[in-house]
Amino acid sequence: MKRDKPIITIYEYQRIFQVVHSVYQKIDNSGSVCCQFYNVAGAFILNEVYNKKVTLMMGAACFKFHAPLSINLYFAHINGKTVSSSEEAFHCWIQTEDGYLLDFTAPLYREYTEQAGKKCLIPRKMFQKKLTLMAASYHELQQEGDFYVQANSELTASRLLESVEHHKNENLLNLCLHWFKKPPRKIDLTMTVMNQMGKIETINLNTIKISGKW
Repeated sequence: MKRDKPIITIYEYQRIFQVVHSVYQKIDNSGSVCCQFYNVAGAFILNEVYNKKVTLMMGAACFKFHAPLSINLYFAHINGKTVSSSEEAFHCWIQTEDGYLLDFTAPLYREYTEQAGKKCLIPRKMFQKKLTLMAASYHELQQEGDFYVQANSELTASRLLESVEHHKNENLLNLCLHWFKKPPRKIDLTMTVMNQMGKIETINLNTIKISGKW
């Protein structure tokens, strides 16, 4: 039986994450995470460098971790037995024509849980899973790495339209693409850019390492 081949390797995922994370942290030093920027940039690189047809989705997303306690991370409104999403509660992820789901904010799930008031050292891992492995509902997240997503087409369309209309986002995406080098090519450890005031600034490549996969 032919084995499914992942879209990218852990090392390639790490390289994409490091570039996107470095660029975002330079423009937003609050320590926050923007799932939309990380995955829009990741999708841009997958399309332009790897020639992968990908789709950006936004909606409700739920994940299961053990680190060491059992932790559930919800990007959604929990309404009894159902979940829903809105501008105030949503997540962004990538789906590929090969049936994979990728999330380039996965190495920062630790920060997400901390923002939710939970101190938990969740490992920094890659999230790249077949959609066929998704749980039937958020109630059925049992094992580490289990997930459930529910796309919201209206939310996806409105937020992507807003992103396209923001010219600053286009510049940042092109910066990520220009900086990224597909392994095994060597990547520059710094990137110089000109800010809005015409001043040259240096961005250092973040060195967060990916320890495995969910």
